[in-house]
Amino acid sequence: MTKILLIFLLYFAAMSSLLVCLDLVVGMPLNVSVDTVLTPFEVTAPGELVILIVLVIIAVAVPIKHYYVAFMKKGRDETNKN
Repeated sequence: MTKILLIFLLYFAAMSSLLVCLDLVVGMPLNVSVDTVLTPFEVTAPGELVILIVLVIIAVAVPIKHYYVAFMKKGRDETNKN
């Protein structure tokens, strides 16, 4: 679990620094670039937020469905053994 957390944090840092570097290349001031990276939802259009929320719901629902099916199958297998 610690490795996954460390990889996630390193990935977050790498992607944030890439975004800041790309903004600097375009000519955006550093303070505006850092503000945009730290608060991305303030510059997001409402339609994009809806898409983001739908994707988050799908990303949460799929593992829950998987665990629910596995839990129900395990319960069925235990009742069949008795």
